[in-house]
Amino acid sequence: MKKIIMIIGALLLTAGCLTAQDSPTQDTTTRGYRSFFGSESTVWNCAVEMYDIGPIDRTFTFSGDTVINGTAYKKVHQSSNTGLAREDTIFGKLWVKWRYQDSEELVVNMSLSVGDSFDIGFRGWYIVDSVYYDSDGRKTIHLVKPGSTSFYMKEGIGAELMWNDFFSAGQIMSYLICVFQDNSHVYATTITSIDGDNGSIIRDSCRVRPRLDIEDINADDHAIYPNPFHKKLVVDIPRLQLLQIYDMKGRLIIETIEREIDMGSIPDGMYIAIIKANDKNMYKKIIKK
Repeated sequence: MKKIIMIIGALLLTAGCLTAQDSPTQDTTTRGYRSFFGSESTVWNCAVEMYDIGPIDRTFTFSGDTVINGTAYKKVHQSSNTGLAREDTIFGKLWVKWRYQDSEELVVNMSLSVGDSFDIGFRGWYIVDSVYYDSDGRKTIHLVKPGSTSFYMKEGIGAELMWNDFFSAGQIMSYLICVFQDNSHVYATTITSIDGDNGSIIRDSCRVRPRLDIEDINADDHAIYPNPFHKKLVVDIPRLQLLQIYDMKGRLIIETIEREIDMGSIPDGMYIAIIKANDKNMYKKIIKK
């Protein structure tokens, strides 16, 4: 009987070793991380550096739970788009996919150790150079890459250099400014400027100040309408010189001097309209749906 117990124990130990080899980055000495989501609400405010435009704000919100093929996901809403996020609070991992049919992408891994590498898509591989706990007791991982911007992963928050295709919608620079969970402000970035010439992050308001040569016309909803729009877009502003419309990857979609534009052929989503009038550049976020 004793011999049988010893054999069973050896088999269990072997199984444990195989699991550790399959998941070499898992920190089995520290279990149980804070969730990346609040129990009732979560809001992420990001700064996105748009080509030829400068920084703009993007806000993402937790919009409920869903189950797909037996896997539980959090729904994350931005403008007219909804993506999915899945977390593992045991090992502090977060996977995302912007479209339901996409493959999951690991965007945060709090079980990394000093010297480990982490792939963040088009930005390439970063190396962990330090692991510590901040003043709020959140485990923090600092990653570096020679000749590039360093960034943090923070327990229960996410990644300071924000989440690649999921939140930046392509190969543009995107930064996490602040996070609110259950109406509490739980994170503010350590980054104070993403472009010294084009604008800087205002921490107190968790917003981005546009570059100085762009006048924000968001208060005037009649300058370009309807918004959201379905097919036709109208520009109602005196002495219009040029209208440019960019998608969220910074690509120029339309350039015209017309005041009524047929937008029926472009995909639904958020766009940036740059209006040149009276020798000034003005911008407005517009949504097609």
